[in-house]
Amino acid sequence: MIGAWIPLQVAVLAIGGAARLLVRFVPSEAQTLQRALLLAAPLALAAGWMPGERPFLPSAQVWAPASGEVAPRVSLGASPALPVPPAAEAPVALALMLAGTVPGLRALLALRRQLSGAHRLRRVRGVEVWLGPNVATPFAVWLGRPVVVLDPDTAFDPELSRLAIRHELQHHRHHDALLAWGLVLLGVASPFAAWLRAPFSEAEELAVDRALVARGVPARPYAAALARIALRAAPSPSLLTAGLPAFLPRRLRMLLAPPAARRPVTLAARATVALVLLGAAPLGWATDGLAQDHRVDPARFTSAAERLDDAGVFLGANDPAVAAALDQLVATPRGRAWAEQSLARAEAIRPAIEAALADAGLPPELSAVPFVESGYRNRAESELPASVPVASRGAGYWMFIQPTARAYGLSVDASVDERTDLGKETAAAVALFRADHDRYGDWALTLAAYNQGERAVDRAIEAGHSRDVFTLQEAGLLNDYVAQVYAAAIVIADASLLR
Repeated sequence: MIGAWIPLQVAVLAIGGAARLLVRFVPSEAQTLQRALLLAAPLALAAGWMPGERPFLPSAQVWAPASGEVAPRVSLGASPALPVPPAAEAPVALALMLAGTVPGLRALLALRRQLSGAHRLRRVRGVEVWLGPNVATPFAVWLGRPVVVLDPDTAFDPELSRLAIRHELQHHRHHDALLAWGLVLLGVASPFAAWLRAPFSEAEELAVDRALVARGVPARPYAAALARIALRAAPSPSLLTAGLPAFLPRRLRMLLAPPAARRPVTLAARATVALVLLGAAPLGWATDGLAQDHRVDPARFTSAAERLDDAGVFLGANDPAVAAALDQLVATPRGRAWAEQSLARAEAIRPAIEAALADAGLPPELSAVPFVESGYRNRAESELPASVPVASRGAGYWMFIQPTARAYGLSVDASVDERTDLGKETAAAVALFRADHDRYGDWALTLAAYNQGERAVDRAIEAGHSRDVFTLQEAGLLNDYVAQVYAAAIVIADASLLR
């Protein structure tokens, strides 16, 4: 969550800076370009949560053996749901949300005070016109329907009222009132969203002024009306209002002496917007995926990989693919959350798994598999996201899919699902490991077959003319599941890598 929050804040600050430049140098196009800029915020936020719901890139599903002729074709299914953020992040996340929410709450309270005692005067072109006794200047607001609120001084001046209503109706035509609510909602995710109010409001006012003059409103009487109304504005208008008395001189200059169009400046402004939009997604990926200061030192990785090699099971651990998987696991916010929670759950689960492996004469390092598969959570099939295809839905600690479970003696039907029985599913995993190891005589290939199936591994060996898993992975013939398991085994053996 924190990793996705950071790029959003940078994106909002970039939007605010660009919006101010646009209002200053390209007022004629500022409103349209600023709204295009707002796309950068969801792009950065969405990219910050990618590549998916797991710290690992490929999925970790268990496929049935080819001999049973019941396995689906090998594919990369969707991953289990995002783990809950660790407890240590909860106060930080709450503080960040509160910091972003406070300005919006203040704006809502200010709006409530302004609308207290307001009542409807009439309806103009589908828009309700209200009289607000606590309002200093007219404003447009969306309350499930378009509303224009007039202050008493304006409401009882026929000429001033007519121009004010036309002005606020134009705000509704431009959907400015809806955008105001959008900025309030954005404030929940970013405390910097309030910084956008001033440049966006200024751009909206300039756009409305130009539109009304273009529709035939005389510039000088309109400018005089603006001056009378704006000078009554409160010193600190709320997020939903647009008094902007300090901005008045510029508006009057534009109305009385419109500047000539400057095409080079306009093109430069559009280029600025394009750069912010193009940079939003890469910023999200880079910020969320950056290893930062938790990246494992190469010498420390080499030492850990050698210890894993010395155990004589997971050979070839000193491979760049394993280093990359380890950094993805311990050096990114999502990976660390997965690892920390998995190790916490492992204290109650792993002893039973390792005992079952030992009884079967299998290496204890295989207990890293449920770390990758489920994070040592006993997951029901119904807990998986709806996006996971039915054929790819695993369950239990070892995440067997239904065909694999049935092939190894587990009952899976509407009344019972033995995949969620730790003892029975572990026994099935033991049998699957034995069968694949008897076939390949190599634990790396056994793990690849566990994840992708024997047919996929056989095709990879034939196409790559090699039995080295990492060579086949580099050639794109196998996914990086084996590297993930090796990385998990390294973390299990040395949890200090997370500190």
